Amino acid sequence: MEDNEQSELQRQLNMISGLNLEADKASSINQNQVVASQPVETADTLLGNVPFGSVTTQQVNQQQTVVPNNLTESQIIQKTTPQQVNQQQMNDFTAAQVVQSSQTVPVAPVQQVNQQPVQVDLNAAPVFVNLGESVYETKTDFLKLKEGEATRVTLINYNAVSVHEHFREGLGYFKCKSSYEPGQRWPSVRAICCQQPNKNDPSKLENAGYKVLLPVIEYPVNHSDGRTLIANATPKLKVIKLSQTEYNTLEAVRKEYGEDTSSFDISIVRQKGTTGYLQYTLTAGKSWRSQFAQAILEESSKLSNETYNLAIEESSKDISIERLQEFFAEQRQQEQMAAQFANQPSIDPNSLGIKI
Repeated sequence: MEDNEQSELQRQLNMISGLNLEADKASSINQNQVVASQPVETADTLLGNVPFGSVTTQQVNQQQTVVPNNLTESQIIQKTTPQQVNQQQMNDFTAAQVVQSSQTVPVAPVQQVNQQPVQVDLNAAPVFVNLGESVYETKTDFLKLKEGEATRVTLINYNAVSVHEHFREGLGYFKCKSSYEPGQRWPSVRAICCQQPNKNDPSKLENAGYKVLLPVIEYPVNHSDGRTLIANATPKLKVIKLSQTEYNTLEAVRKEYGEDTSSFDISIVRQKGTTGYLQYTLTAGKSWRSQFAQAILEESSKLSNETYNLAIEESSKDISIERLQEFFAEQRQQEQMAAQFANQPSIDPNSLGIKI
């Protein structure tokens, strides 16, 4: 038995005798290098970014472990073959992953909103308004009182100027566009604003209101009573807008006190008259001028023709003829629709099968 085993061992030794293991090892390594230099498929070649064949596994072979010369043939096979196979699988897996992650995924377009930045003036002073009141800024300091309020003024003189104006809901006070002869209250040529039916009597045409602008110097009083002085405040030049009737009350004062307006003051109260409309009540009284002589003199010196002209310009809005035509056309259309709606016959609920 032992002879047979020795014979078999001897036969195997004879088979490998004369072989150059170093040459076989070098041949194996060279073969690996040839395989490593073959072109491989990558994400770039699949997407067409680079031509196929320009990418090889040369970089992978540079990272392979150098095989020591003292290893046997069986050790060479065990060390190199698993690494080559695993590395090739890893390259294939990596290339597949890159291709998958490089696929183009359609994305819904994002709607862009062009929003202009809001410019805010941080230095601007806040403007407070009362609810329900229209805002109309002027350079002229108009004297205005609410119902139940009062004040006290002194006159520089009796000189005043007149204006013609209308009032409409939605427009406020605006200048009359009709033509007037000097000093006349009624128009000589009617514009569209004076061609509208009168609210109280539709058989007549609308006329503009006749107002008188009178410069006054208001004392620094509380408007709640018109008598209590406000501490550290001074008189101010203002312009009050009066009706023709209100201004005519000064004729009685003029007869009593004469032309010297420094000899009396005027107390003014805003209240409803017999017609139901708010009006100014003017009453002459003892003058307070001696308490504010210097301040009143300074304010009086500010009165000029420019004061009157600016007050005329700013007493009401200047609305164009085109805008007025548009406004009145819209108003007529609304009135016609309201009339049609009001004239529609009422619907009988029984005809609709509704029982009440």
